[in-house]
Amino acid sequence: MAKLESVISWVAMLVVIAVALIYINSQYEVVPQILPERVGSITTGQEYKATTTAFWVNQFDGWDDRVIKRGSGSLGSVIVTKAGDIEYSLFDATSTAALNAEGFVTSTHLLASITTNLAAGTYTFDVEFIDGLVLEVLQGTTGTSTISYR
Repeated sequence: MAKLESVISWVAMLVVIAVALIYINSQYEVVPQILPERVGSITTGQEYKATTTAFWVNQFDGWDDRVIKRGSGSLGSVIVTKAGDIEYSLFDATSTAALNAEGFVTSTHLLASITTNLAAGTYTFDVEFIDGLVLEVLQGTTGTSTISYR
């Protein structure tokens, strides 16, 4: 009988402890962690944006130099959709005027160089820029590309 009373007292003690733990846990509100929404394998806000060079064509002179993005980001890829005689470079710079400023070292700010008559296709760079993404036309007037960045 003493053994049965000992087992009952142990079970009673475990029940009291379990009830106490349940009570303590119920006193704290559990706040679910809000995770960023995912679309496919990309976290919202981290997806690439794209711009096409067709929107930059000056009807008389061909392409224009452009600031594509101000501030930091990354150059994803250049998709040449139509080969042409255009040759351009993409720089880490604040503006097109900065490219000609005294003390601007082109080699340290060059992100990508697209040469004339480059075959249609996707050219991946995945390179970071700090100041901004600037396109400078070196020569030519024809061809179309899509530039992805974030």
